[in-house]
Amino acid sequence: MERTSFRDRYFRDYSRKIVMDRDTGATHVEFVYEGVYYTAAMTAKNWRRRKVLLAAAVVLSAFLLLSAMTVDVPANRGTDVVLMETAVLFLLLGDGVGAVSRLMAKPRMTRQEYRMGVKTLTECSGLAAVVLVMLLLDLGVSFGLGRWPWQGELVGLRIRLVLLVSLCTGLYYAVKGERYTAEQSHDLPHGIDITDDFVNF
Repeated sequence: MERTSFRDRYFRDYSRKIVMDRDTGATHVEFVYEGVYYTAAMTAKNWRRRKVLLAAAVVLSAFLLLSAMTVDVPANRGTDVVLMETAVLFLLLGDGVGAVSRLMAKPRMTRQEYRMGVKTLTECSGLAAVVLVMLLLDLGVSFGLGRWPWQGELVGLRIRLVLLVSLCTGLYYAVKGERYTAEQSHDLPHGIDITDDFVNF
């Protein structure tokens, strides 16, 4: 199986064209997008507002998780908590990548921009919510069976995690509920396409 770099995957829907300037006759290489465009079914103003709010939700989620990770947990029951918190941390890093991609994207996105700014956010936030629910259930069993004392700091841990799972779930449904129209690109190079003139060479 052939392995491709991120750069190759990103530009897989682009075609390399040799273009001649109409005025000067100078030639240059231009990459023309020939894939599918995904356009958000909302106004440009709502798109800008929405992507800022989603990015803020990701930042707040990261803050809550880091705050929860600073709480000392009983050593005999802490391994599973640490593992699940670490898993959520990596998923929130994925959310961060998606949020940054979305901040730089326009409402009309290429396939890779859509993948990064929509699909990545949906998948990572959904998985984070599932892991957090498992963690809350684990903590609930520990508290219920008396393995963990009802101390203020440990109760505060549960409160942070409840807020965090609410944020991740809200983020998942907010992005999943968005609607996009897909259309084939009809982009043309900025000049005269003379690529075929070099095919025989």
